[in-house]
Amino acid sequence: LCCVAVVGTLYALYGIFVYSTGNKWILWYERWAYGGDLTSTFVSRSAFGAFAGMALLSALALLLRPGNQNAGSRQSWRGAITTYLDSLPPAFYGLVMACLILATALMLSHSRGAVAVTAMGLAVMLAGLVLRTRNRRRYWLFALCIIVATGAAITEFSGRITLGRALQLADHGTGREAIHDLTQRGIDDAPVTGRGLGSFPQLYFQYRDLTIPWGSPRYDKAHSTYLELILELGYVGFGLLMAALCLIILRLFTGVLRRRRNAVYPAWGLGMTALVATHAILDFSIQIPAIAMTYAAILGVAFAQSWPTDQPGSV
Repeated sequence: LCCVAVVGTLYALYGIFVYSTGNKWILWYERWAYGGDLTSTFVSRSAFGAFAGMALLSALALLLRPGNQNAGSRQSWRGAITTYLDSLPPAFYGLVMACLILATALMLSHSRGAVAVTAMGLAVMLAGLVLRTRNRRRYWLFALCIIVATGAAITEFSGRITLGRALQLADHGTGREAIHDLTQRGIDDAPVTGRGLGSFPQLYFQYRDLTIPWGSPRYDKAHSTYLELILELGYVGFGLLMAALCLIILRLFTGVLRRRRNAVYPAWGLGMTALVATHAILDFSIQIPAIAMTYAAILGVAFAQSWPTDQPGSV
């Protein structure tokens, strides 16, 4: 948890530095795309936005840990706030700065999808903690108000372009409808068996038509991980893959409800899953190795921490 938050903050700091000094380089490579967006060491703004969102959720989970550990005690509103403030370690203020840095970098990426799915992941993580601590919902409501107010302030100062792109989405759509239709035609030709894992870049040329202008760049991703997987694996293979993931998610949800302590870990896993799964509807961030490997590690940790400590083999 700490590792993801710290590494993500370092990436965000590097991105802010490059962005503020002209945004002309990605490491030692001259930038060739997204010249007006903060992407840190990533090429795509949406990929960095998803990565920054994952790190932001991790930092927020660390901030919420003190309140979660004392979630079982019954206190008044003022007593809960006082107990929480008294229990804050010195690292709390570093985590607050990390959250501000990550949220600013996320907004400067100008990825409307990444901002939306980060909000979705945060909502799921907080909902899990609320379910876990029914007797302290006022505490989590207070935490949510602070997060929303801070997010609104960051949006005002650094998120106007992102907000403008979100309004454009409402008026004109995502612009990816043509590639989604192309993918659906490929699915209809082999709905059960699929066309083979990794075959989309070749199938793109087979199904491309005049709905995609010839001057447009080549697409090697369907901009929807679900559609691409159905095309390549067929509905049967896709269903089996999703069933395996759903079993893990069910275990995380059970862990949130049954863990006596440290329920923040399975809640963190649920929030991350909501972020990645929602983003995969209209983008392919989970197909970027950095995000896929980070999410796999997070899911493994959260799954291991989803078993009650009184069960044999629990961690």
